[in-house]
Amino acid sequence: MVAEDLTETLLISAYDIEHDHMPDTSTLFTGFRGSLYSNPLLLFIDSGGYEVDPTFDGDETWREERQPKEWSEKLYIALLEKLSSEVQAAVVSPDTYAPLTEQISHARDFFARFYQRECRFLSDILLKPSTTGDFIDLSEYTDANLKSLNRFDIIGVTEKELGDDFESRLLNLARLRRTLDRANVNRPIHLFGSLDPLFSPFYFLAGAEIFDGLTWLRYAYVNGLSVYMDSHALLTNKTFHGQARRGAGTHRSNLEELQELKREMRNFAQAPAVEAFRYHRDILAAAWTTLKTNMEDS
Repeated sequence: MVAEDLTETLLISAYDIEHDHMPDTSTLFTGFRGSLYSNPLLLFIDSGGYEVDPTFDGDETWREERQPKEWSEKLYIALLEKLSSEVQAAVVSPDTYAPLTEQISHARDFFARFYQRECRFLSDILLKPSTTGDFIDLSEYTDANLKSLNRFDIIGVTEKELGDDFESRLLNLARLRRTLDRANVNRPIHLFGSLDPLFSPFYFLAGAEIFDGLTWLRYAYVNGLSVYMDSHALLTNKTFHGQARRGAGTHRSNLEELQELKREMRNFAQAPAVEAFRYHRDILAAAWTTLKTNMEDS
């Protein structure tokens, strides 16, 4: 419904490509130019670990109709190798729950198979805890490990694996950014699952630069908050007749809000002051002060 509005970036899942869960997935293999997936300047292709995660929060219809289906790293590699040569994308490494040294080694070998022929993929290493259900352990980020992270273009981490509450996630993200900076790992942090108009500015202040998530598809963005879609028309005095039009109208409105949020983040980067943001300035200012204090003490 909103493909023509997605001109900059789009994240899609390799799992959904493999199982044809999206429209016109065949164009990713042949006839890519002119397809709806060629409209964005950059595609992100996720590894599909989210969809096969037993804690995935999709609705029951999704689970009944589309789970379980076969998926593995081997299938992921085969799919990437079949993509049209015209597809240039940022590719996310497979989920690897292991000590950090093993994660880096695994991701390095994963991306090396593509770089042997041509370098059309950006490497987005998704850092995971050592074991499922845990949180990222920053004590593993030694000088040797950090230098190895310079091999990759983007450093990824999931929001939920930074900590068990918002404050700990924010502080651990800031510590990760500081740790990377001190080791001269000048790579953007991709925070998976964080695309929310309230939380994203806080994570940006803590050091994240790339955000993705499903809230823009599930909710409506109004005054810097995510609300139910049925609330959107009431709060904004907009009327969309029919469910499809309501969905498309809300999605377009959300994309406009995200564009504005991006401009605010860029303005803050040029002149760090919370006045760069339209909403929640008081709590943003408090968080900014707390982050600076904690980083000065660390």
